[in-house]
Amino acid sequence: MNVTGVAWPALTNFLEDEADYNLYGYVPNYGPNILFLVLFALTTIAHFGQVLYYRQWWMLVMPVGTLAEVGGYIPRFIGHDNPRKRDPYVATMALLIITPCLFAAVHFTVLGRICTLFPRKYSLVPPVMVMPFFVSVDIISLIVQGVGAGSAGSADTEDDAASGSHVTVGGVAVQLTGYIVFMLSFLIFAERIRRDPPTGIAHYKPLLMATFFSSLCIILRSIYRVIEMATGWTGSIATKEWCLFSFDASLVLIACVILNFWNPARYLPKHFSWKYNPEKDVNSPFYKGSRENPEDVEANGEGALSTSEKDKEKVPQNPEHEPEEKFIDAPLAK
Repeated sequence: MNVTGVAWPALTNFLEDEADYNLYGYVPNYGPNILFLVLFALTTIAHFGQVLYYRQWWMLVMPVGTLAEVGGYIPRFIGHDNPRKRDPYVATMALLIITPCLFAAVHFTVLGRICTLFPRKYSLVPPVMVMPFFVSVDIISLIVQGVGAGSAGSADTEDDAASGSHVTVGGVAVQLTGYIVFMLSFLIFAERIRRDPPTGIAHYKPLLMATFFSSLCIILRSIYRVIEMATGWTGSIATKEWCLFSFDASLVLIACVILNFWNPARYLPKHFSWKYNPEKDVNSPFYKGSRENPEDVEANGEGALSTSEKDKEKVPQNPEHEPEEKFIDAPLAK
């Protein structure tokens, strides 16, 4: 019996199967990966520059997130040369899946801050609860997605990979649900200020529009990720590289670039307070202990809110004692 004649074809077939196998389901292309790496690097530089210029440090979340996107595309170059190497695959999958949670946190914070600047009647929920609620949901989804992506990427069996995928789907679903509730709150706020616009809201309208469209991009991306992971890591969507660039990379990039052109720090107060005045059912981030309503504060030509001269005359003055200055927060940043 010719053992060599039987074994050699089997070994050849095995090696051919191993050569064809890769974790991605395709060989990552250099061209589009270089393109998105460069574009995310550019928006990262822009966001870092805007943070330094406006000095609103909470916005550091944006450049950190875009930098993580850059980090998510670097391992794909290793995947091009060796698509069976596990560590780069796990790194790119985890970073690209998890990072949009950071951008979601920015969207939630923007809405919370804008709602706090205007009377309670415009907000669906108490303004001081907007940011904590949605960011908490975001953190939960971030943790769940991280656990799921790590489990799926490091799985040794198909069942383990499927379990990790299901966990990740759950995390993205939590994020998507939170975003839908967020958009509902956002649209209710926008409709209420449209019907009864408060003084000074015109300054914030560009930011509201930018936040809406940036959020919409992340929502569409999350829908894609849910469908992708629901069909499995070896499904027809996850194994098509053009799907990643069309429904993830492009949408996330657009969301980030929108906030470059309409950066929240350009519109929101640098010195901000979450203080709330329940007695008048309005927020009072303008003057501590003041009876002024944000609707009575007018926007001047330089983008700062100033009290009208008529209202100033109503403030009692003590000639023997200079009144204590109670201004604590600049309502608008130039």
